[in-house]
Amino acid sequence: MIDVSVIIPFYNALEFLDRIVNDLNNQIFKDFEVIFVDDGSTDNSYNAIDNMIRRNICKFNASLVRQENKGVSTARNLGITKAVGRYFCFVDVDDGITDEYLEAMYSVMQKEDADVVFCKTTDQQISKSQEYFILNKVDALERYLFRNLTTGVWSMMVKNVIICENNLKFADGFKYSEDLHMVFRIIACSNKIILLEKQLYIYYKNYGSAMRKFDENRFDTIRLFKNLEEYFCENNPDFYTLYKQYGVAYSEWSVLWQAAYHLKWIAFNKFTKEYNFKAGLRKLASYPSRRVQLSSKVFLVSKTVFFVCVKFCINRLMSGHIRGD
Repeated sequence: MIDVSVIIPFYNALEFLDRIVNDLNNQIFKDFEVIFVDDGSTDNSYNAIDNMIRRNICKFNASLVRQENKGVSTARNLGITKAVGRYFCFVDVDDGITDEYLEAMYSVMQKEDADVVFCKTTDQQISKSQEYFILNKVDALERYLFRNLTTGVWSMMVKNVIICENNLKFADGFKYSEDLHMVFRIIACSNKIILLEKQLYIYYKNYGSAMRKFDENRFDTIRLFKNLEEYFCENNPDFYTLYKQYGVAYSEWSVLWQAAYHLKWIAFNKFTKEYNFKAGLRKLASYPSRRVQLSSKVFLVSKTVFFVCVKFCINRLMSGHIRGD
């Protein structure tokens, strides 16, 4: 049986294929397969990967499947059905992985018999820390809720059985926060969670990404966080009360923050009149993040001041003067 399955969905990704294949070829750990899932590309991406596999440019066990354009969640779900490894990893085609990405997570997974391992993410290969921390599910869920643990599905290795035996799937039909929705449920189904301090996943800023736009699909975040409230009520009562206080409210704050950043004032003002953010933001008065606390209070007093403050903070953040949550 193959130890690790790496699932990589892609759509019109021709410019990124050489880089990600090179990163996979350079993995120190060798007992892995890669399932490339073409989400209905209209460029030559499918043929390019197919050619790389046929010509043995991919120095690893690789397979290629295709679906109609249905989105990244459906593509990842298809990859899961094809994967045979004891552990799963999910990599975005336009990002990168260090040579130790699989080896480091696999080693600590084996040593501690963990259910899931999360690594650090960076845009530079700079950290060599070997430290890691062990958490139970409640502690990990709390950290994830309060953004003390910031990760996506791409910076983790998870046991096959956690996903398959709990019938966990990525939420189809959503463009935003489907990865957060999945990570919350993976943690909730795990008993032993490892936080590995080593930076292994390389996030490249893609300015054509959907994450750099704002439209009505941003409400996906709120919808999925509401779904999680129902999930935790049924499956994790120890965490449910805390999540009910902050979960959906934080998602509303996040959408509001994104709206203030991406939209001009007239559009932002119109947007905030169409959805009642105030009830949720009142719940965040005791949220641990000072930025979330204060900005929520500011919005409740004056959304004009909130709008200006967000623009200022984002500009400072992009300049490297302040750190985001």
